[in-house]
Amino acid sequence: MPFVILVLLVLMSSTFAWSQQAIINLPSADITPVGKNFLMNESYVRPGVINTVNFYTYGVSEGTEFAVTLYDLGRPRRDSLAVAVGYKSQFDLAEDGDWFRDIKLTHGLMVPQNLKGDGLGIWGYSHWSARLQATDTRLTAGLAGGTRHVFGQSTLCGMLAIEQPLTSEIHLVAEWFTGSHEMGNLVTGIVYHNHDLDLVLVGGYKFPNDYSKTSNGLVFEIGGFF
Repeated sequence: MPFVILVLLVLMSSTFAWSQQAIINLPSADITPVGKNFLMNESYVRPGVINTVNFYTYGVSEGTEFAVTLYDLGRPRRDSLAVAVGYKSQFDLAEDGDWFRDIKLTHGLMVPQNLKGDGLGIWGYSHWSARLQATDTRLTAGLAGGTRHVFGQSTLCGMLAIEQPLTSEIHLVAEWFTGSHEMGNLVTGIVYHNHDLDLVLVGGYKFPNDYSKTSNGLVFEIGGFF
């Protein structure tokens, strides 16, 4: 546990903000616009089980958001039910080049309080992301770590993601948390963002790294800006 916290502190830079927008589960480089609110429900569904994560973000300033997240509300009830506050911040890491543009470093931290008496936890992350000039594909790679309150056990793992725009409103996405823990999954899906309504819809499917930790299932998300 001390080693995980040390790694998270090293990953964090001096820019501090609050947030939690995500590709599906993996935090993205997207930031809620200044003065805007974003509210989203994510539901994981398989026979006899529905589990949700619900989060709210607010654009504090350019490159920063604040968030409050309710983890693991559903049926059957889970002992991991928790509420968290946290941060995400991103900034330009390098100038656009011949191959890549929008080269950014993103980092963040969530502090979950278990609502079943299991105390306070932590999870944090940092990643690099960039878009390919030729195809507008966004690639993301980084590290994440935290306690059992989110991962089911103390964990340090890798994160990889790819986002491919098909139109201005429709993107194909895939994300992967490495390792054997409750967030150790490959999730593939499609994101639809209606810019007129500021409505976001996501549909995906989860493939676990370790079936002793979690199971296959459908993932649905609905959210919007206001």
